[in-house]
Amino acid sequence: MTDCVTVVVTCYNHEQYIEECLRSVFSQTHQDIALIVINVGSTDTSAAVIEQVLTDCPFQSVQFIDKENEGVCVTRNMGLELLKDDFILFLDSDNFLEPNYIETMLVAIINENADIVYCDLIDTETGEVISKAEPYTIKTHLHHNFIDNCSLIRKKAIGSERYDLALNRKKLEDYDFFLNLIINHGAKPVPVKGTVLNYRLLENSVSDRKNHKKQIDAYTYVMLKYSAQYPDEVKASMDDQYFYLLDQTQHVEEQLFSRFLEVQTQIQIVNEQNQVILDLKQRVQDLEQHVADQDQLIRAYQERKAVKWGDLFAKLVHRETKRR
Repeated sequence: MTDCVTVVVTCYNHEQYIEECLRSVFSQTHQDIALIVINVGSTDTSAAVIEQVLTDCPFQSVQFIDKENEGVCVTRNMGLELLKDDFILFLDSDNFLEPNYIETMLVAIINENADIVYCDLIDTETGEVISKAEPYTIKTHLHHNFIDNCSLIRKKAIGSERYDLALNRKKLEDYDFFLNLIINHGAKPVPVKGTVLNYRLLENSVSDRKNHKKQIDAYTYVMLKYSAQYPDEVKASMDDQYFYLLDQTQHVEEQLFSRFLEVQTQIQIVNEQNQVILDLKQRVQDLEQHVADQDQLIRAYQERKAVKWGDLFAKLVHRETKRR
């Protein structure tokens, strides 16, 4: 066995994060690393940033693959096919490692004779723990996922297993992958203290996690795969998750209804303002009509006055003519 760790970094449109991610790998205290960077159809400048940053790569073994986006399961399976070392670590390009990350994980996986080691996830913005590395039980793991894809995995535990393509471009592909290794192949998972994964909560990933239908469909598919081995645990877990998702759905509906009322109030205010504007326009039209009427009266008066003065002048002229 060697202590070389293959790190597979996958990137899609993360031009603003990929450099920090890669340099966090470069700065590891454990330097026996084979680096594979896979850019999956990024439409921004990610590929150019990767090529530039890799010029500073300190590792002898480095590969950069620029390919179309075929989904995360296909990309992860490509990484597994390229694996030549005894350990592998997948790293998403919007996250980054602590300097002691790989060394701490490697020491734990060897000392504990483990197959999978995992740690806490820390929000990069707040420093808060967003996923706790809980002590492992299959019951807890079937209830909720706490093993991130950026866990260190022993190649021997993976064997010929690959990510389930039925979950490609869906959800929970990593959850299913680890459950498969543990339930069907006896992989030993162990939580690790002493390091953390810096995890970035991006708006699009948060929105995707709130896609409840997508979540339910993927969760049901995953649970049914392991229901034969753990029927009671799966049933209890699915009951809890469905009640949770139902509560979340109701919460969303309440938020939507509240927003609807706000919009209705805004519409009423706008309608009232529009009515005020219409009333003002009508008043302006009335005033304009009044002015026009007054002008007409003035002109009529002036015309009558002009006629009277004309008649009077004509009478005076006639009178003077008779005198002569």
